[in-house]
Amino acid sequence: MPATKSILSATKTNNDAVFSAFKTHCAAPRVDTKTTALTLIRRDYPDHHVTEVEERTASLFDFASAGHAELTLDAEEEAFCATREWEAVGEGVEKVEHAGKLKDEYRFAR
Repeated sequence: MPATKSILSATKTNNDAVFSAFKTHCAAPRVDTKTTALTLIRRDYPDHHVTEVEERTASLFDFASAGHAELTLDAEEEAFCATREWEAVGEGVEKVEHAGKLKDEYRFAR
């Protein structure tokens, strides 16, 4: 009967490969997505003033919902990046009886 390997010795090769890939990832040049997106938008819309704001301090969705602007999602070609999540609604019995609601978080959209 062959000798039993410990979990550490049995996974040594995989561990070395994962650690090597992780070190390669960590050594790659870092990209600041916000700055890159802002630069791209400014480059392609030179006749517009483009300012970056944090959603928690200036939510454009809330601004439009209050009637101060028009919000239109250009989704004909699905050229947007979003995450949809389900949220419970209410407390206690109301929470159990209500189906909840879906909330979309757009990371990039036109």
